[in-house]
Amino acid sequence: MGTHRSNVSGRVLSAVDDLAPLLCALFVAAPAMLLVRASHARASEGRADVESVFHIAKSENRNQIHYGIRLDSACSPMGSSPVYAYWRDYEDGPNARSELLSREEPAYGIGAQHVRRSDAGSTIRLRMRAFATRVITIEVSRGPTGCVARAVTTIGGQRARLDRVWAEIGFYSIDHIVLQGRRVSDGARITERIEP
Repeated sequence: MGTHRSNVSGRVLSAVDDLAPLLCALFVAAPAMLLVRASHARASEGRADVESVFHIAKSENRNQIHYGIRLDSACSPMGSSPVYAYWRDYEDGPNARSELLSREEPAYGIGAQHVRRSDAGSTIRLRMRAFATRVITIEVSRGPTGCVARAVTTIGGQRARLDRVWAEIGFYSIDHIVLQGRRVSDGARITERIEP
């Protein structure tokens, strides 16, 4: 079991309730692009998964929640729910991973997903459980070196490529969340701080 559930798990899990509205605010104004390089793709058994389309990092430790997509060798989403969430347990080692616990699903889990496939590329429209009113669109296509995926959102009211979501953990709650990315129009860095 990962360190994200260790000595501070009690206060962090109690902070999950605080995190849900903040994560909701993350996507309330939605569309940005996170381009995932082919190096993040895994090709095995006829699959070309993109293991990390976007992620959430927290101040309490180095562990992160990543959101990946299951893809076939033609870069088409597999099944009706291809987007999945999991922990990268960096506190336990560079390759350590674990699934979300059921009590973590309300804050980090994925709700409904709608997949649209085409020869030009596919899209997955999804809703996160913590912010069911917000639709996130993930676009998937074949790039020159493999499958490419990008998530779309808004940072500071502007269309931006999302680099990361940072959750600053306070004593018994989330202090604030910072969205960091680059504006699509000119590549300039952009951030947005969201407080409870």
